[in-house]
Amino acid sequence: QCVAESFDLERDEKAVNAINHALVLCADHEMSSSTFAARVAASTGAELRACVLAGIAAHSGATLGGGCDRTEYLLRDAKTREDVRARLAETERAGARIPGFNLPVYPKGDPRARHLLALAHSFASQNERAQLIYAFIEEAEHRLHLRPSIEVGLVALAAALGLPERSASALWTLGRTAGWIAHVMEQRLAGF
Repeated sequence: QCVAESFDLERDEKAVNAINHALVLCADHEMSSSTFAARVAASTGAELRACVLAGIAAHSGATLGGGCDRTEYLLRDAKTREDVRARLAETERAGARIPGFNLPVYPKGDPRARHLLALAHSFASQNERAQLIYAFIEEAEHRLHLRPSIEVGLVALAAALGLPERSASALWTLGRTAGWIAHVMEQRLAGF
């Protein structure tokens, strides 16, 4: 509810529900590098805020939460499906990793991404930005045989909700914070 209020969506029950789903999907992912960072900080006796900051610092990297921002950056100023194709081709030619796809732990595709994409598609008023993100996903899947990861799912949901850029990464970090706190508590109870 608080997140929806900060985006002026508190009156839209469907949007609040979608944000809640996203936050739950983001809460934990076993021992990711950001969770490991939070646990390492906890093992040193650092206070809770410092442990969460360690998690946030690691999460901001390009292969985690920063991947949402990289996906949005790749599509910034794209106006047409042809722009999307050109950006994908350019990234592919440069030999760069297409952000938001092929998470190694999910060789058949990230189930969190599929759920987020279904949520995004469920909104009737699909804006132009959301349509271009769907085109990007479709092109990446069909042309390059890539499978969406949580990053691109969050970017699509944020676009469908009409949230500003970088909201996807903020949602991921906020949801993950609950998981980091649980890991910090568990690490402290472990006593090593």
